[in-house]
Amino acid sequence: RTKRNTIREGASTPLYAPTLLKPSVLAGHLEQLRTLVAAPPDLPLAELRAALGVSCSLMAVWRALRRLDLTVKKSPVRPRTNAA
Repeated sequence: RTKRNTIREGASTPLYAPTLLKPSVLAGHLEQLRTLVAAPPDLPLAELRAALGVSCSLMAVWRALRRLDLTVKKSPVRPRTNAA
């Protein structure tokens, strides 16, 4: 679109404004989230969200954990099944 706009009108700006990301709902709660994860490290995202007392999505909690370079357990540990 920028190339087309340059050719037609001589401007090098895009025809549309870029979208900006909203600030995170959990921006002020990152240190509290870090301490919650350190205490019992295997809390699911829903329990972390409830402990924070913030109204947000589970994806917002996951992104905040990623921003802190923390990981969450994806699934319970189960024995492997043997192929017959």
